[in-house]
Amino acid sequence: MDTAPAHLDLAARFETAPQLFSQWSDDAGMKQDAIKVLSTRDSERAGWTVSMSALEVVRTTSEAATALSLNDIRQRGVPSSRLHARVSWMQAGQGTSIVLDIGTGFRLCIEGCSLELEVLGPAGALRETQARDARPLGSGGIYLDTLLSGQALGVATDPAHPNTLTQSVVIPADTADLRLPLPRFAKRLQAYAPAPSTFERLEYRLGELVLAQVAASAAGTTGDHLVPQAATHLATGPAVSANRRLTLVWTLEL
Repeated sequence: MDTAPAHLDLAARFETAPQLFSQWSDDAGMKQDAIKVLSTRDSERAGWTVSMSALEVVRTTSEAATALSLNDIRQRGVPSSRLHARVSWMQAGQGTSIVLDIGTGFRLCIEGCSLELEVLGPAGALRETQARDARPLGSGGIYLDTLLSGQALGVATDPAHPNTLTQSVVIPADTADLRLPLPRFAKRLQAYAPAPSTFERLEYRLGELVLAQVAASAAGTTGDHLVPQAATHLATGPAVSANRRLTLVWTLEL
């Protein structure tokens, strides 16, 4: 699938790739270190919706250990974390920060700019693990291997207009039911097929289950439709003999 870069009409989007952290501690009272995971440095936004989630494996051993790999954590990890996160931002020249328990994940809405997100852990015991990093960690105790993902979605200064995300997608010839993941916070969708592209319908699906079908009009648009809450992706419908382009305009609920 060839896709043109997505752009935001009235919102800015910053997202981390999954980052792997390993921590060990036998003294929970130690001073905390902070590692920055996301920084927007965007002073034009009125506010931000910040979210973070994690997969984590907890191990206890009396000896030094090496960090688990990404695949190990994806297979063995539980969707939660014992780590904490610090969210900092500026508002009217004043700095503000809040420390949150990452837990099973959080979503935070703030008013301010120049957002920064950090992960916290005991001093000297928190390390961002690089690929194939085989150095031993600590000398025993409790080990946390954590895969963190964070996102910040900027809120426009004009509240009279909704925040939208526009995507342009090229569907190769003879490709049926191409699966397009739904963006976070998607509430409504209006799809277009710029001439000479055409499409018959789109389908909202949960796995293989079809939740709703949206037919295209003669003008090559679906109109504005509510996204089913349980849907995980959008399927592009029957194949055609030529490449076709779809423009998807999502309204995001912030």
